[in-house]
Amino acid sequence: MKCPFCAKDIFPGMRFCPHCGKLVTGNTTSAHSEEQLAEPVTQPITVPLSFDKSTLSFQDITIPDKKKQRNMILIIVAIIVLLAGAAAAYFLLLHPKAEVTQITKTIEAGTEIDPLTLIAVKNSENFDVTVKSSDLNTKRLGDYTIVYMVTPKKNTDGQEHAFVFTVQDTTPPQINAPATISILKDQKLNVIANITVTDNLDGIIDPATVAISGNPDTTKKGTYPITLFVYDQAGNKATAEISVIVEDKSDPVAFFKQINYNWEFVDELEKMIVIRKEGNTYYMYTGYKESHCPGGAFVLEHISPDNLTATGTWMYVDKEYKEIPIKFDLGKPGDGKMKVDLGSGWREVRIYKGN
Repeated sequence: MKCPFCAKDIFPGMRFCPHCGKLVTGNTTSAHSEEQLAEPVTQPITVPLSFDKSTLSFQDITIPDKKKQRNMILIIVAIIVLLAGAAAAYFLLLHPKAEVTQITKTIEAGTEIDPLTLIAVKNSENFDVTVKSSDLNTKRLGDYTIVYMVTPKKNTDGQEHAFVFTVQDTTPPQINAPATISILKDQKLNVIANITVTDNLDGIIDPATVAISGNPDTTKKGTYPITLFVYDQAGNKATAEISVIVEDKSDPVAFFKQINYNWEFVDELEKMIVIRKEGNTYYMYTGYKESHCPGGAFVLEHISPDNLTATGTWMYVDKEYKEIPIKFDLGKPGDGKMKVDLGSGWREVRIYKGN
């Protein structure tokens, strides 16, 4: 038979529907009075022991729908997951995790550097980055720790990130020297006076520590390459190539014109020097006035650029041939005096105005 309320199958003789729990009215097999109608629905149900097996089938038994229950559970779980995800997203939005990377691990000594340029923050527009602490000193070699504070802009909960940086010196010194150094022939060469040396860590390096490779001949006109090299305290080597130009600005003709006279010794007026030119050869004789004056040709080997001093060799002939080194020093130009060294020391002479 079927329940008059839910239309589901029930066993004959049942007073209450096992599906909807209501009292089955109009059941002719019920012999209970009105008082029994007030009995709670939780009263045990009596199932007759005799029934017609031929009319019973599994279709007559109603089983709860487990598929619906499983779907309901899945829906609830999905809702919980969505809520948890939303909460996590909201938390991350307010508390985003900063991805901070170290751009470099080394810093060159002596450089001026902003610590904020040493790291990179992903999505940096969402964070405020400051230096919390730093012992960095680029004037000294070694390892230094910098602590950064990275704070999301939407809250004040910052995170510390510490990185170690190494200050190193790989920069060679700087040799400041001209490309060329010009000197006059016979002039003393002083390369050190023309250069300075600086270093990123050592500061100013004494030019006296600069080594020079090359040997310019200052007695001959020409161009001579030399190499300068120096080391800093870290062992970095610097080199520089320069050229030494030896110039000869002397004028033998102009110098000879200044000495082409007869001269008398200031401390011995009776003794004279006679200088003259015959063809392309210069001659010099010395002796007493009104007497034979021995001598011979001479050559000027080195003349100063100002044409005031000169050295040479005198091929002196008297009783025997001698090559005597000689020197001239005109002193103040135009005063009619000069000093000569004819191999026995300096002596002063003046232009002889006699016949």
